[in-house]
Amino acid sequence: MVPESLEKALELDPSLITDMQKKYPYIKDEVKKVKAKAKIKRRIYRLRCRVMEVESFKISWENAISKFN
Repeated sequence: MVPESLEKALELDPSLITDMQKKYPYIKDEVKKVKAKAKIKRRIYRLRCRVMEVESFKISWENAISKFN
């Protein structure tokens, strides 16, 4: 998603793209790093949710078993 101001600037001067790529070649790598970190955080969150589900199921299962003993 490109900001509107950048779109307008590129419409006025398309050579900005090559200039920006020359001046800031690291931007692409930085974007990849940020996306990778976000992906890892989402995975950790999902794993934590799964652990909480399993723990709550385990507790309810133990309670059910204790009623029959």
